Amino acid sequence: LLAGDGLRVNAVFKDIDIKETKVRDGRKFYLEWRDWFGYDIAAYRIDRLLGLNRVPPVIQRKIKKRSGSVQIWLQGVITDTVRRNEGFKPPNIGRFNQQKDIMNVFDNLVANRDSNLGNRLIDANWRLWFIDCSRCFGNSSDLLNPESITHCERSLFDSLKALQRSDVEEQVSSYLTGPEIKALFARRDKIVDHIQRLLDEWGEIHILFDTIPPSETAPWATD
Repeated sequence: LLAGDGLRVNAVFKDIDIKETKVRDGRKFYLEWRDWFGYDIAAYRIDRLLGLNRVPPVIQRKIKKRSGSVQIWLQGVITDTVRRNEGFKPPNIGRFNQQKDIMNVFDNLVANRDSNLGNRLIDANWRLWFIDCSRCFGNSSDLLNPESITHCERSLFDSLKALQRSDVEEQVSSYLTGPEIKALFARRDKIVDHIQRLLDEWGEIHILFDTIPPSETAPWATD
């Protein structure tokens, strides 16, 4: 429980740090992936640099001598898994799909290999939030799922093109290595090129969009 300035909110502490290393002939070969709380912080800061505001606030803290991340626990939300199981249908399917398009771009940018229905939260305004980014990033410049990128929010496309390495390094150099930042920008370039090819083929009106504002409240909303 976090409290200050008259506000009280729940939060979650995560101190996970697991490295998966490829093994060849009984010898360590290379780091295949890492599940680390620091990647949650890096994803949050990249999210803010892009102006998305879809990763709940998260910072690094030490609790009982254990380093980890503390992230706001969103209230009045459900996972996309629950939404499907309960049969809740978005009141505006177009807006909901737009948000999934934003998620697809972000997941490819940060190399989110753990994107799933349980890691998508939906709040009372049917806004998508992205959580559990601790398996993101890494040194690979490959896009994990480029075919999922079919449309893009106009402001996000502009932010991707304008993203500066110096700004990223200032925000995430404590959590991403030099090679990881280099890979991030390589993926950024591939995403921009991919979207530009779509624009050249189909035209801006069919690819870029401005997100529709919310107009209805979800049935699970609480006061």
